[in-house]
Amino acid sequence: MINEFISLFFPDCCVHCNESLVDGEKHLCTSCRIQLPFASNSENEREVILERFVFENRPTNAYSLLKFHKKGITQSLLHELKYKGQQTIGNMMGEWLATRLIETNAWPGIDYIVPVPLHKSKLRQRGFNQSSCFGQGIAEVSNTEMKPNLIRRIKPSDTQTKKSRFERWQNVESIFELTEPNLVNGSSILLIDDVLTTGATMEACIQCLKKGSPHEIYVAVVAVAQ
Repeated sequence: MINEFISLFFPDCCVHCNESLVDGEKHLCTSCRIQLPFASNSENEREVILERFVFENRPTNAYSLLKFHKKGITQSLLHELKYKGQQTIGNMMGEWLATRLIETNAWPGIDYIVPVPLHKSKLRQRGFNQSSCFGQGIAEVSNTEMKPNLIRRIKPSDTQTKKSRFERWQNVESIFELTEPNLVNGSSILLIDDVLTTGATMEACIQCLKKGSPHEIYVAVVAVAQ
C-alpha cells in the first residue's frame, strides 16, 4: 500500500522515453521494449562478432542480447545500469539472454560464468561490476555457477573511448591475472561483458584464461556496438 501511495506522486518512468510505467512494466514501457534491437544470434551474426577477435584469442562462439546504437534504447538501459546503479537492469538482461539461448537450443555447455573484472579502484567508485549483474541473471536462468574473481584486474587502464583498435589492445595487454588456474583446466568458460566494441578487453581476458588450459571459451555480451 505504501509503494502504491508513493507511485501516485513519484511514478516509475521508462528509462528511454520517460513515460510513466504501468503495472507489469519494469524499467521499459511496452512500446520501447517492442522496439528493442535484439540480436538474432544467427550463425552469420555470431560470425560477425567473432571476426572482431584475432585468431589466437578467438573464442569458440559468441553471443549478444542486443545491438548498440548511440542514443538508442540499449544505450539508455546501460546508462541506467552503469551510472545510476540500477543493478536489476543487468540481472534482467542476463535473464533475457540466457532464456533466449536456451529456448533456441543455442546454450553451450558451460562450467563457469566469468565476468570481465573492474579494477579495485573502479569497483570502489562504482560500488558494483555491471558485468557481474549481467552474469548473475544468466547464472540464475541457466543454473550455472558464476566466478566473479576468477580473473583479477591487477592495474587500471585508461579510457578506451577514443583509442584505435591497436591502442586499445596495448592499453589492456597484461592487466589481468588468473587466480585459480586449476579450476579453469579442462573447463568450459562463458566470459561476459556489457558492450563489445573492438574486442580488445575480452581478447586480453581470453589470453589470461588460456593460461589455465580451458576446454572451451565462449563470450556473451549485453550488446555489440554497430
